[in-house]
Amino acid sequence: MAMNDSISITTRCRSLRTPRKRALALVEFVAHRETQRIGALDILVVDSPEMAEMNQAYLQHSGTTDVISFELSEPGEPIVGQLILCGEVARKAGPTFGNRPQTELLLYLTHGLLHLMGYDDLSKPERSIMHQRQQELLDAFLAGDGK
Repeated sequence: MAMNDSISITTRCRSLRTPRKRALALVEFVAHRETQRIGALDILVVDSPEMAEMNQAYLQHSGTTDVISFELSEPGEPIVGQLILCGEVARKAGPTFGNRPQTELLLYLTHGLLHLMGYDDLSKPERSIMHQRQQELLDAFLAGDGK
């Protein structure tokens, strides 16, 4: 089975077009670079109201957020998980950080993938390591290393 067969992308976001082919290529790129195997990955792209509902329901946090990761893998097994990305946050935040909205969405995808691969951002040192790695991976992918 090809990796693309184990990855699903569902878009319920009306405010931003999801770059599906690039997202699939990015997942493969990050998995390869991090020497991880993807067992099954469900990616859901939503707007802010739905993300805020999920953020409250699953994490007991109020308001919207950029990405929520659910890691469902058994230790030592290929990655199984779900990523929920907020397209509306990417559309609004991207230009603030000098990114096109679709690029910002790919950044959220990279961040979520790294969470599934064991990275964490709860402490300042962990956050620094994770943010540096996600930017390195996305920059390499966008530079053409991911094609």
